[in-house]
Amino acid sequence: MHWYLIHTKPRQEKCALENLERQGYACYLPMLPTEKLRQRILTIGEEPLFPRYLFIQLDSGALAKSWSPIRSTKCQKHRRDILRRRRPLQDRWMYIYDA
Repeated sequence: MHWYLIHTKPRQEKCALENLERQGYACYLPMLPTEKLRQRILTIGEEPLFPRYLFIQLDSGALAKSWSPIRSTKCQKHRRDILRRRRPLQDRWMYIYDA
């Protein structure tokens, strides 16, 4: 299994994550805790570590799921050049971010 990056529409990372997980894909969206001051009120929330990107784990070979459902997933940005040049990420990077 290999990890790949998925490019999402602006501020739609969680939406894409939910839709991909609903389709049975293993995904990962690293989040950072944030504090923002809006109209003198402190709000605590989370923001993606890598805005507009999330990670997806896919098999390679005959048992691999098709990329077609990923291309048509709601909130995912359809860019043919990125999907054509897809390369797996090294697993050691995923262990660093998951720690």
